[in-house]
This record gives sequence, C-alpha cells and structure tokens, in this order.
Amino acid sequence: MLRKIATSSIVSQVLNSVLTKAGLVKIVLLKKILERQLPDVTIGYRTPNGTRRSEGFNGVAYHEMSHTQHYQQVGNNYWTVLVARVVDNSFAGRGPYGGKTDAGSGRFAVSEGWANYAEHLFLQNKYGGTISAASADNARLQLENQIPNDAMPISAAGTSSSGWFIFGLYHDMTDTGEPPFTGVRDGVNAFTPATVFRGLQSDVSTVRDYQAKVRTQSNNLQSMQMDQLVTSYRY
Repeated sequence: MLRKIATSSIVSQVLNSVLTKAGLVKIVLLKKILERQLPDVTIGYRTPNGTRRSEGFNGVAYHEMSHTQHYQQVGNNYWTVLVARVVDNSFAGRGPYGGKTDAGSGRFAVSEGWANYAEHLFLQNKYGGTISAASADNARLQLENQIPNDAMPISAAGTSSSGWFIFGLYHDMTDTGEPPFTGVRDGVNAFTPATVFRGLQSDVSTVRDYQAKVRTQSNNLQSMQMDQLVTSYRY
C-alpha cells in the first residue's frame, strides 16, 4: 500500500510541497529514495508499557492486514484520498483522523471501523477456548458493547468501546440482540463478515453510502432494521 500510494498520489505531492516550503529540499530528495523502500505494513514490538504481548501483536497484524484487504477492494484512488486526509489533519493539529464533522471523516468511520471490527473478530476466533480466553472475551465486548458517540473512539479493556468509527455496527449486522446501555437499536442479524466487507466499495465514502450499498447488494434485506441501526449509531 505505502509503496504504491507514495509514488503515485496527492499524498506525495502534499509532503513534497510542505517540505520544500520549509526549506528542506534535501529531505525531499531523501524522501524520494525512501519511497522506493517503503514497507507495506510495520508493527512495533514494543509499547510504552514494554514488549507487546502476542495477543497485542496479533491484534495489530489483523488490523493492518484488514486495511490491506480493504485497499485491494477499493483501489489506490480511494486510499490516496484517505491518506491525504491523515496528512492534512495531522499538519492542522487535529490528529490523524480529525473529528466526526471534519471533511472526509466518513472514510475513516467506515475504513477504520472495518479494521477494528476485523481485528476483534479474529482475536475472538483465535483465542476463544484457549489459555488466553480473556483476550477473546475482551475482543467480543469491544464489539458488542460499543457506545456510539461523536468523540474520538476509545476503548476500555474488558468493558466497552465508544466513538464514531462503526466497528460495532458491522458486528451488529451479524449477531442478535444488544446490551441496553449502548443505546443501539439492533434488529439486524442476516449478514456475515463476508457480506459486511462486500459493502465497502470504492464509491462508499460515508456511513450512509455504506448503508445504501448494502441495501442494493442484498436486495433490501432487513432494510428498515438496517436504517434503525445506522441511525442509532448517530449517522
């Protein structure tokens, strides 16, 4: 992903412009050299709290590989815009994703939502019934107990998640029932992880775009319940 995007997108042009205006022409040249060596995915072995545990390492791997899966489905142009938003938000001091009402936030809601969903789904499947069953249970709770709000997504290990990325919504499309404290109206249960992912096409730039795409692909399957679900996620 990084190799393809860096040499062919607006992201590279934005970085070059910023570095040149800052008088860092030599860094622009170094950047062009590094672009040829960019990895597709990087995962650090250490965290501020020490060496990353295997569950944490696997979680990051699942998350990042889910992004590559999404990239393969939607193509370079989609991710070029997404990464350009990361660059723009970061230089503006808004953090990589900005806020829910910032331009381009819908792409983050659906794409980061997908990666978070896939990460916790795979962790649940990998560690369920093993010595690390607590990790599987925590992964399940992060999906099942998401409390939608308009703040930057956060998680509390073993309890719940919150925020405007829609990882909980993807999970709710495949399960039955919902904890009452989340405020989510979940009457949707007819989808699978594969059909959830199929809705993430290149013309899906907002959560409502995603809803419309799923409706079309599924011949209006549980359409009314799906609208209630999306609305309860504050979109």
